[in-house]
Amino acid sequence: MVYLTGDIHGPLSVAKFSSRAWPEGKELTRDDYVIILGDFGLVWDDSMECRYWLKWLESKPWTTLFIDGNHENHAMLATYPEREWHGGMVHEIRPHVLHLMRGYVFDIDGKAFLAMGGAYSHDIEYRTEGVSWWPEEVPSDEERLRCEDSLSEHGWSVDYVLTHDAMASATTSLACMGRRIAKMDEYEEWLDTIAANLEYKRWYCGHWHMDVNRERLGLRVLYHDIIRAGE
Repeated sequence: MVYLTGDIHGPLSVAKFSSRAWPEGKELTRDDYVIILGDFGLVWDDSMECRYWLKWLESKPWTTLFIDGNHENHAMLATYPEREWHGGMVHEIRPHVLHLMRGYVFDIDGKAFLAMGGAYSHDIEYRTEGVSWWPEEVPSDEERLRCEDSLSEHGWSVDYVLTHDAMASATTSLACMGRRIAKMDEYEEWLDTIAANLEYKRWYCGHWHMDVNRERLGLRVLYHDIIRAGE
C-alpha cells in the first residue's frame, strides 16, 4: 500500500503520523510506503531534535519516502549515501527513511512513480543562503534532462507523478486560493511541458499548503491529508 501527504516542515507537522492522529498507520508493514511530497525538513541540521524525529520515523512500521522541496538543507541532503532502490537512486537517511532523488522513475508497489522534487522559494527574501536557503532548491538542467531521459525509457507513461510544486497551468488558481500573488516561474512552465507530453493517472504535489483536487489536470495538491495512491 502507498500513502501520500504534503509538507511536514520537520518537527512542525511530523506528529501527524502518530498513532493517535493516524491510527491506520499502526496496521502497516515495511512493505507499505508513506511518501512526503517535499519540505521534509528533518535533514536540516544535526540537532538533537532532528535526530529524535528521524529515529521516531524509523521506528514506525512502514517505510518513509520523500521528495525534496525548497525548504530543505540541500547541501546536507547531498552528504547522505546514495544507493539504487526500486529502479532509481535514493539517499539513505535511515534504513527505512529514503529520499527519492530527482528525475527517476521508481517501481513502488507495482506502480511507476516519477519523482521530481524542488521548487523556487516564494519567501527567499527572508532566508539566508547556506543557512536557511540553498540554490539547489531548483532542479538543475542535468536533473531535468535525467527526468526526460527516464520518461523516454518508460515511453512517456507512468502511473503517478510526484512533485513538490505544481505545473504552471494550475498555479494561477492555486495562488488565488492561497491569496498569493500569481507569479509563474520557469520551472513551473517546464513542469507544464512534462505534463503536456506525459501519460499519467494522477499527479501529486505539495508546496501550496492546501488540500485541493484539480480533476481537469489529474492533479491532487496535498498538505494535511494522508491519502492512498490513486485517490
